[in-house]
Amino acid sequence: MEPDVILTEIRHAIFGPINVSLIPAGYHDQLVLSYRVFLKDGITLSTGEKSESLDWSISIFAETNELKNEFVEECRTLRQRAGQKAWGLMSLIPEVEFGQKDIGLMSYLPDDLHPGFGQCDIRVLVSKVTFDGLFTAARLGHLPGEISISVECMRGGKWDNKTFADLPVTSIAFGEIPLAAHTMKKGLDQVLSEPDQFFPPTRAQVSELLEKLDVVAIGLKNVLWAILGIGALILILRIFR
Repeated sequence: MEPDVILTEIRHAIFGPINVSLIPAGYHDQLVLSYRVFLKDGITLSTGEKSESLDWSISIFAETNELKNEFVEECRTLRQRAGQKAWGLMSLIPEVEFGQKDIGLMSYLPDDLHPGFGQCDIRVLVSKVTFDGLFTAARLGHLPGEISISVECMRGGKWDNKTFADLPVTSIAFGEIPLAAHTMKKGLDQVLSEPDQFFPPTRAQVSELLEKLDVVAIGLKNVLWAILGIGALILILRIFR
């Protein structure tokens, strides 16, 4: 594999949200949505640490020109440093190709007191519309089904987190966010209702039910006539006894 191809290798990582917190005055005095997440797939650490032993978080910022420029500059510096240390052809790749799509950083923070239990923090910019939508959903207690990011400067699908503790993030996507559902009381718990318990019947279902009722009615009518006939016969036999 050519060195410049290794440099631009993109890895897609998928995370499952656990909870979300709002940091009122976070980075650059911006509101921050901080999702605590767990890694589902996509990243292997070269240090051999297990993903479940790491504390993963994704911090979401509403994009501003100041934050955008800062992240782009950090990513450019990171790529230059990485190119000087490991990938010599880094300087041959036009920087503008990277700067236009850099939206954040993925950072590894080791825990010196407890080896193997470090932190991985992902800081990402999104449009204000997306941020407001996530914030509204969070206020209602709803989380995305999953969060996926694209990370560059991976090598063979692995993150050399010991040598390069920071990697550029170039995209982020959010899974479906359920906003409402019908529930019912079951014991002490509130559980989802079955569809038939809250959706009105369709015309086809009504017609089918009426047909079944007609069959039942005909059956009851026949039984009634049979009972009347038997009763009349018993009465006649008593009269002529």
